[in-house]
Amino acid sequence: MLLGVGLVAVLVSVVLAGGRLGLVAAVRFRRTSAIVVALLAQVVVIEVVPGGRREVLEAVHVATYVVGGLFVLANLRLPGMAAMGLGGALNAIAITANGGVMPADPGALAAAGLATDHAEFLNSAAVRDPHLQPLGDVFATPPGLPFSNVFSVGDVLLLAGAAVFLHVLAQSRLAPRSRVDAELVDAGGATALLRVRVPARAGRDVALVVDGRRVPPLPGRAGLVVGFPVPAALPVEGLALEAAGRLLAVPAPRRRRLGA
Repeated sequence: MLLGVGLVAVLVSVVLAGGRLGLVAAVRFRRTSAIVVALLAQVVVIEVVPGGRREVLEAVHVATYVVGGLFVLANLRLPGMAAMGLGGALNAIAITANGGVMPADPGALAAAGLATDHAEFLNSAAVRDPHLQPLGDVFATPPGLPFSNVFSVGDVLLLAGAAVFLHVLAQSRLAPRSRVDAELVDAGGATALLRVRVPARAGRDVALVVDGRRVPPLPGRAGLVVGFPVPAALPVEGLALEAAGRLLAVPAPRRRRLGA
């Protein structure tokens, strides 16, 4: 719940900083089914059947992080994904070391107004003789805030990575500029030339990503300017450049008629 509230706050900050969430919606993820399965399984063990066999629920809880890790590894090219992956890995290590439960500090639970004793399975709870306690839920939200809860350093990394991901791909004012510039040259036919000026660190292996499809560049690169054959009616949003193993947002290209 706390991560969900934090994610909503990040989304609001993106909008307030002039970001366009439509650009984020255009991103095509790899292995999407892995994260969907992991999240659904967590909902089931935490919310639907918390009174089931504890050893089964704990094993499923650990397995959700393994499955979710497949999604992260497949999408490391995206900004912020490495931080989210590290945060998830730290949480997974703490949970695995404590038999499938995130060890929560009793003092943090008390500060958040949460019970330390429980009969049903909880994904985060006070554990007798916890292992790797510093990686557990040792922080608490300030008293009096809605949705009071405890959280871990892994949760902080997850939310920080999500903030980087959303702000960079939405091209908000808080995101560092990628120094990618684009111009669409229209010759009057069905196909146009998209000229993209890429950062010097991009290297030679670059590709344009349009609606999840990878478009290779035309031969004959001129310095830092790369040409791509695209439809003349190319959508101005949702463009990205895959370079040096990263995905860089491409701003809406300037349009120019050939000969103009």
